[in-house]
Formats: sequence, C-alpha cells, structure tokens
Amino acid sequence: MYLLKVLAIAAIKKHIRSDADEIIKGEGRLLLPSFTDMHFHLDSVLTQGMYGYNVSGTLLEGIQLWNEIKKKLTIDDIEKRATKAIKMMVSCGTTRLRTHADVSDPTLKTLKALMKVKERCRNLIDIQITAFPQNGIFTDDENAALLEKAVEIGADNVGMIPHYEYTREDGVRSIDFAFSLAKRYGSV
Repeated sequence: MYLLKVLAIAAIKKHIRSDADEIIKGEGRLLLPSFTDMHFHLDSVLTQGMYGYNVSGTLLEGIQLWNEIKKKLTIDDIEKRATKAIKMMVSCGTTRLRTHADVSDPTLKTLKALMKVKERCRNLIDIQITAFPQNGIFTDDENAALLEKAVEIGADNVGMIPHYEYTREDGVRSIDFAFSLAKRYGSV
C-alpha cells in the first residue's frame, strides 16, 4: 500500500491565520516542490528481462529489443506495469510526470494504455503523455499519420527522434513536422 500525505502552503508570512487542518512551522527550514520527472517511458517500464536483455547497453540494441517486446505486450500488461511504477514514484515524492508512449505501432496500444493509466491515477499524479515515434517519423510511410492520430486521440505532447531517421535531412524534416503538428493541435 502506498500512502501519500499532501501538505499545502497556507502562507509564507509571520502571524497569519489559516483554515488548514494542520500548521507546520517551517522555522527557517528549506521548503521545496515535489519531484517532477520530465522524461520517462511508462510503456516499457519494468520489462527488463521479460523477453531478453540489452547486452551491449546501447540505444540501438535497446530500440531493437523494444521493437520485439512491444509486439508481445497487451494493453492490460502495460496498464499494470505503469500503475505499479507510478505508485513507486509517488511513494518517493514524484507528483508530476511526462511520459513517452511509443506510437510507431499501428494499434497505438501503448498510448491507449497510458491514457487509461493517466485517468485512473489522476488523483495521485499529474501525467502528460508525449506521442513518441520510437522508430522515427519518416522511417516508415505510416509513422507520420500514426503520430498525428495519437495527438488527435489525446496525447498531450508531440515527440520526435531525429537522430534515428535514415538521413540528416529526414532528421531535420522530422523536427519541422513534429513542431508543425504540435502547433496545429495546440501542443506547444
């Protein structure tokens, strides 16, 4: 069981009355905001060893392994692992999260699963979902349309991976495409 105690700042002045249930006197101590994780992959969290290992530890092998793993995952599996990871994050003080959802798969199952998790966990954590074309935007004829569909059905942000495109020119073109898509859908 995960328990989170939420405290609100009533005032940062001396001798101010408040309607708060509990008043904690800071007495000059440091007060910081809760943690924010700005880059995470909830769709692949807790999959290490399920279908193999990234032996070289490189990004390219990791992406290759992920391409095999994601074929075998179900929406239910993604939801369960993501929810477990969120509870672990919240128990350590994370209250805001931006996660990627790989939208290179025509089913968009990672996005659909994470949208369910976002709704289910909305009282625990604020989540933004970035539609992320893990295999690039222009490496496959369908990927640009999948990225746009992901934004249409509810992704909060538009991602890109320009260094994974086949050419430098396509990398630059992918950046332009992602920004124009974000602007068109108000994700900027």
